Amino acid sequence: MLENTIVDSSPRPASTVESAWNFFQPYADFEADFVYNALFCDSICLFRHDLPTAQTAPWSIVLAEPPPIPALQSLVDDDSAPSRLRALACDRLRAAGHEVVSRAVLAVIVEFPLSRSQETLAACADGSVRYIRHNGATSLFDSGVSNVAARARKLVAAAQRLLCRFDGRESRRLAPPQGDRIRITLVSCGGLHVSEGHLHTLQKDALTGPVLGNAIWLLQAHTLLVAG
Repeated sequence: MLENTIVDSSPRPASTVESAWNFFQPYADFEADFVYNALFCDSICLFRHDLPTAQTAPWSIVLAEPPPIPALQSLVDDDSAPSRLRALACDRLRAAGHEVVSRAVLAVIVEFPLSRSQETLAACADGSVRYIRHNGATSLFDSGVSNVAARARKLVAAAQRLLCRFDGRESRRLAPPQGDRIRITLVSCGGLHVSEGHLHTLQKDALTGPVLGNAIWLLQAHTLLVAG
């Protein structure tokens, strides 16, 4: 049986569950931590950091105050838009009290904890992949690299099947995983949904197994690309 398939989303002290700005620090490098926290698309303030980008459409739409509801909804419905942009649009709509009907998974983040750091892989529905190594080095590779984009979309498709295991509740983002527990976070139009467990348990599970298998494939592909 999968352990902690749905991480308890009941309120807990912010010091152990969630910082005021959703900014956790699993790496000994600020830039790596910044990239890590931005992967979850649940802190709009992080994306205001890059002012040139913030002033350019369609990012300016997502970051506008007050939030332009019809324009945000159009972004959510645009399958050709970058996945992170759509996720942020969903986050802003929910924060403004508007229901997001879609149940699409837009990104999947898999975290592999190590003794003093972790490896983090994020695959998006648009085929892009971000990888943060244990030393804080970050990589972005997408459709321009072999069949990586196809595999990323395959991972997201597997995560879409995993989403059916959740009852619609949105999970609060937890502090980075510890010990030998691997965490899978689905960034969906409805928010974040978290599965967590030991490697072998996740691999044997019918729903988390394909997600983890595709994530490991992408990690190996990155290793081969770097070596080549």
